[in-house]
Amino acid sequence: MMPRDLFQRLSSAGLLAALLQAPVWAENSDIMQVSIGMEKNRAPYTYLDKQQQAQGILVEAITELCKKIPMTCTFSVDHFDTLVGKMHTYQLQGFVVIDTFIYPELDNLKLTAPLCTLQPVLVQLAAEKPRLTPDDFKNTTIGVRAGSLLHLYLLDQYSSVARIRTYQLSEEGIFDLTSKRINALFVDDAFFNQQVKNTVLGTTDSAAQLVSYPVTDVELPPTNMRLALRGNDTTLLNTFNKILQDKSPPNCADLLKSPIMPTPSQPVAQQ
Repeated sequence: MMPRDLFQRLSSAGLLAALLQAPVWAENSDIMQVSIGMEKNRAPYTYLDKQQQAQGILVEAITELCKKIPMTCTFSVDHFDTLVGKMHTYQLQGFVVIDTFIYPELDNLKLTAPLCTLQPVLVQLAAEKPRLTPDDFKNTTIGVRAGSLLHLYLLDQYSSVARIRTYQLSEEGIFDLTSKRINALFVDDAFFNQQVKNTVLGTTDSAAQLVSYPVTDVELPPTNMRLALRGNDTTLLNTFNKILQDKSPPNCADLLKSPIMPTPSQPVAQQ
């Protein structure tokens, strides 16, 4: 056990934080171990499978990234706000930011280059006339995941003509859309392709078939589909970015085509 006087000297000198932040090395190995936090029910990006193992296209992308460095990346799950807190207490070296609004400077965080690019889409009933512009949505209701960058975009561009209904999970909005409680759901194409198009709701045989319409020229803050690291962990940031910036990030939906990408059996509907 560390003597009390040594503990106090380390704390006052700011060395304790440095020790806590230091990477973990596997026993008898030269491979660094990094703990990455993620949300557990954000399919297809991050989720837990039936065996409670981390899965998702961003989990796969980060795992492949870590192999190239090389380092061993392990994943732990929690609520988004808790992940931010665990960064401050040095329980994590990083966490996955999908599309939740975040202000990195306020939390002393730095974000890597994007793992993939998000393409927003408006999901609607195939049997109804497509609505493609804000004017088309006058006196209608659009659903979106609460606190997401897409939520902020709707508030800015559509709230003057349409009602905005928010959900903790986008899957909840799918239910309301098929029940005609809302007129459209604002998501991204990777979510639609995996969680809707890949189900009975994406087939022409379904009376409640859903289709998506791309929303172009959407300017979102550059804080989505990235890894968040501590602001002073520049070595780890540069290590990740050196590989990520070698080529343009793929569309997130294209990552679904990866042969190593498993298919979630059912979306998790609770936080």
